[in-house]
Amino acid sequence: MNGTVVKLDDDGTWECGHVGHAGEPVPPTRLRLDRTIELNPGRPTSAPCRWTNCPDCGTYWRVWVHLKVAKPSVGWKASDDGSKPRRCRRAPVLDIDRVIDRVKAESGRVSVVQHQNVWPADDEGVWVFRLPEVGRDIQLESSTGMCPFLV
Repeated sequence: MNGTVVKLDDDGTWECGHVGHAGEPVPPTRLRLDRTIELNPGRPTSAPCRWTNCPDCGTYWRVWVHLKVAKPSVGWKASDDGSKPRRCRRAPVLDIDRVIDRVKAESGRVSVVQHQNVWPADDEGVWVFRLPEVGRDIQLESSTGMCPFLV
């Protein structure tokens, strides 16, 4: 999903775009670099990274400070039981979001993890679906997060 990289503004902020649960436009949330956490503290890397979650939609963002860019991830953990209702969802809504929603509706125990590479320009269009009691995972792949998927 190379097209989702967002450039940070000069003040170290960026917007997380949203839509309401019915698809209606919702104002974006401005996220701040000074409210991020180091991703791998004490671990040397060629691409140091920080992270934060959007308080309104829950999107997990990774931020490369030296490149002045941020990138969202698409996923869901079974521990996210809906006890924290979100006022909106990330926009744009991709086909992978719709697939995750349908799978969650069938089995709330599923966890979905998006593959994450080191650099923001790397293709991260792989999602792994896991059920705790099943030994094998299901992987969906699409460089854009849109259909068709390789399963």
